[in-house]
Amino acid sequence: AHLSISCHADSRLCRFLIGGESVSAPQHTALRIGNIEFSPRRVPASSGWPPRRTIAWLALILLLSAALGIRGLDWGLPYQWHPDEKVQLADTMVRDRTLAPPHFINPSLHAYTTYVAVRLAYALAPRQALRYRLDANLELTDPQHADRPIQFLAFRLARLFSVIFQLLTVLLVFRIGRHVADDATGLVAAWFTAATMGLVNMAHFATGESLLFLLCVWALWRFSYVAEHGRWRD
Repeated sequence: AHLSISCHADSRLCRFLIGGESVSAPQHTALRIGNIEFSPRRVPASSGWPPRRTIAWLALILLLSAALGIRGLDWGLPYQWHPDEKVQLADTMVRDRTLAPPHFINPSLHAYTTYVAVRLAYALAPRQALRYRLDANLELTDPQHADRPIQFLAFRLARLFSVIFQLLTVLLVFRIGRHVADDATGLVAAWFTAATMGLVNMAHFATGESLLFLLCVWALWRFSYVAEHGRWRD
């Protein structure tokens, strides 16, 4: 069969003549800067389970992210120098035996994750108590103080949740990059996410930013599915 193609500069359609039949198809626009032409192209997205090499690189990136998050996790301990950490709020909920936070200044979901960390700390050190007042902080300067271990334990566990949220964000960014492009794109995006100073900084504290960032990225990912497929279940 005879095939001929004709495209017009003033039209976005190309005309295909196959045999005696004429078929129209969209013409891709290109951006020309000097002698360089940039043409849009669709990169086939990766699907299925990643190959072993990709999994190995992703594991190294996650190890890097975990190392950057855990290093320096004891900053300021056993004292609470960061005013936005919600360990004291969670401790109040534990002491009052309630699931209602004393206030709702910050998103309550993070208060509940910190609550789990504090409850776990008390389960592991039942005869100790968290301290926050200035005079108690002065007492905690004594390395042999009876309540020093639970101060470290409660804050470490609460901050570890932030590290976990950071790791999940790195995994999610890899998943998005792999969905829209390929394995290499997902790995590069995950590496930049793992090494981003702001995200690493947020992973060191028992604050809501790491969880908030994870939920925002997840929501944008699902919104992209709605825009792509138009399905309500997404």
